[in-house]
Amino acid sequence: MNKKMKTSKTRAVTAVLLTAILSLAAAGCGSDQEPSGESGSANTSREVSYIAEEHDLPHDNITSITTYQNILYYLNQDVSGDGSWQQAIYRIDLGTEQGEAAAVPVTLEAGQAVSYMTVDEAGRLHAMAVRMDESANATLSELLWIKLDETGNESSVSLIDFYQDNNQQIPNDFEVDGEGNLYISMGDTVYVLDPAGNTLYEVLCDGMVMYMCRDEAGRIFAIWYSLQGDVLMEMAEIDSESKALGAVHSIPVSEVLLGVSAGAEGKLLMATPSSLVEYDVENKSDTVRFIWSELDVVADYAGLYQSLADGRILWLGRTAQEDGTLKSSLTIVRPREEGDAVQETKKTLTFGGTSMLIDTVTREAIVEFNRTDPDYRIEIIEYGTDELTGGMEQLNADIVSGNAPDIFALPLGYSLSMYSSKGVLEDLNPYLDSDASVNRADLQENILDAFETEGQLYALPVTFMLYSVMGRTSVVGEQDSWNLEEMMAVVDSIGDDSKVFYTSSKSGVLNFCLRANHDILVNWDDSEKGFDRETFIKILEFADRFTDDDQFDPNDLNVLVNGLMEGDIQLFDTTVIDMSVHQLYNSLFGEPVTYVGYPSENGSGSLAGSMSLMAISSQSNHKEAAWRFISSLLTEEYQENPSLVLGLPIRKSSLNKRLERAKEATYVTDENGNQQEQPVVVPLGDQVLEMYAATDEDVQAVLSLIAEAEKMLDQDEQITAIISEEAQTYFSGGKTAEEVADVVENRIRLYMDEMG
Repeated sequence: MNKKMKTSKTRAVTAVLLTAILSLAAAGCGSDQEPSGESGSANTSREVSYIAEEHDLPHDNITSITTYQNILYYLNQDVSGDGSWQQAIYRIDLGTEQGEAAAVPVTLEAGQAVSYMTVDEAGRLHAMAVRMDESANATLSELLWIKLDETGNESSVSLIDFYQDNNQQIPNDFEVDGEGNLYISMGDTVYVLDPAGNTLYEVLCDGMVMYMCRDEAGRIFAIWYSLQGDVLMEMAEIDSESKALGAVHSIPVSEVLLGVSAGAEGKLLMATPSSLVEYDVENKSDTVRFIWSELDVVADYAGLYQSLADGRILWLGRTAQEDGTLKSSLTIVRPREEGDAVQETKKTLTFGGTSMLIDTVTREAIVEFNRTDPDYRIEIIEYGTDELTGGMEQLNADIVSGNAPDIFALPLGYSLSMYSSKGVLEDLNPYLDSDASVNRADLQENILDAFETEGQLYALPVTFMLYSVMGRTSVVGEQDSWNLEEMMAVVDSIGDDSKVFYTSSKSGVLNFCLRANHDILVNWDDSEKGFDRETFIKILEFADRFTDDDQFDPNDLNVLVNGLMEGDIQLFDTTVIDMSVHQLYNSLFGEPVTYVGYPSENGSGSLAGSMSLMAISSQSNHKEAAWRFISSLLTEEYQENPSLVLGLPIRKSSLNKRLERAKEATYVTDENGNQQEQPVVVPLGDQVLEMYAATDEDVQAVLSLIAEAEKMLDQDEQITAIISEEAQTYFSGGKTAEEVADVVENRIRLYMDEMG
């Protein structure tokens, strides 16, 4: 079953993210990271032992790179005005001062797209080319292994039968060994094929394989997302003798890797958004070679990474453009040498946050600040690069203790009300009101108001998102808010509890009801009034009506998609980060919907949140400089950056431009010469949807939702964990609701006293 909807071509990036927007939460415990140190740093004089130099390339839309010794091969894609494109491969010798790019004679037919390249031990180039069919499912119609021999002669092996015989999985990466055998990863499996394309054997990994890497000794490694508890990624050598995985290594970073390449003496070089890590395979030890931000290099998921034989590191940055393309720029990182310019000494301004909250656009802004500010240089302190949840807790502890960086992006899952009650955050209102470069009226004022605590703006949302509940208008009416009693009455009128929520488990419904009521249940300013027993018991008893937790799989996308499309889900809590999210779920309901919000006992239940919530430590000695950086995030240049995708701009003019762009359609000419709007295809579970340009009604719906937001999402993960843990004893029949309320109240009071 296909349903159609409308959105903009420029929102294709957001469309890719839609399948993951089921919830945004952070949880975990344990910490092994040292505190960041005192705010108010002295002048920086630490010498960075590497230097980054920009290198000009004659092409700027590069989609793949690989290296051999000191030679860079890159794939450029030229896009014409009508949307058609042509690829070509080039090589450039970076070992010579006058290295120039030369075309590599590889035949690429129209419609073919090279996805990956590699060079084998003998210096022979290999490329994997695909061709997609024109169906809505967009499956491969061609998979071609292209090879150049030592003299440049080209040959190819069709792998389409292999692809079709192996569940039609899209290849993730590939490598070639010294005997010319192909190691190709598809899903959680690495297949080893001989030079003619015949399968020799296959190896199953414990997670989706993201990268293949050949080290300087010729060993082939697979790197995959781990399914083992807190370990994010693992890797192992593919042992050609045993035809199995060798020893499995836990990769010592909590960030998703940007790439893995060969280092010297059997080591592997792993690039993350924060650093380059050298991993010693034999000793299972790791060393940070350098921090990208110290070199004013922004390493992100859009870029491409490789190493050269002489130890230099290549970073190919790819910056999003308005037309949806990526503009490429090459940076070469090398060790500092005698005679290199001495680093300029400036005062240090520290910026802290978990790696997941320091996004590409913020890193770019930090680089720009470091290049242009005459007095200060920002040093990034990243929490959780080795262990994410522990890093989040360490950042929280540093903030509460007054030991935080000068500026920081607030961690997810901690209460802004809690921080403000401790006096550890600076009120940003005076800085905003006295700033000649930005006016409060330029910003979405009701969103700023939602983040205020008793008139104080302790954290400023550079971008924001909306947390709300969509309900069928035929069920909830056209109201934009409701309280618990009204919500419960609607549920009773439906008659079948299993057809109310997507999160139809007891714990899911409990969290649903708590979402907009934490400010009532917990009062950080007065611990004696810190818990509303009556409201809590009412919520607990209501949640007990629903499905046992072990009978509900929150990760089954088909349950959500089919439930919305077939009318089995009446209420769905969603996070609107962009117009595309509104369009997607509005279409899935298949009938008029209302943003009714979460049930709340005071005001609208549609909540404002942010993944870029900036604060200044009240203990900082550099508050004016810290504000100067935050102010730079409110400019049109920052707010209209195409890479700013996880949230809506706080600047009104930039928000309006974003919404207007969502109405822009892309057209193609059909076989009859007629102009047809080109959709963005969005696979969702077993369904495939088509997204078209937004309508005026779509824009107005999002603007209305923004205007209705009066409160911020302000949940403390520790309090949420206490409630969730104790609620299980009621759901299982071990305690009454009143008894659970007693325990929860005592535990919350103890926690508040500990934090006090």
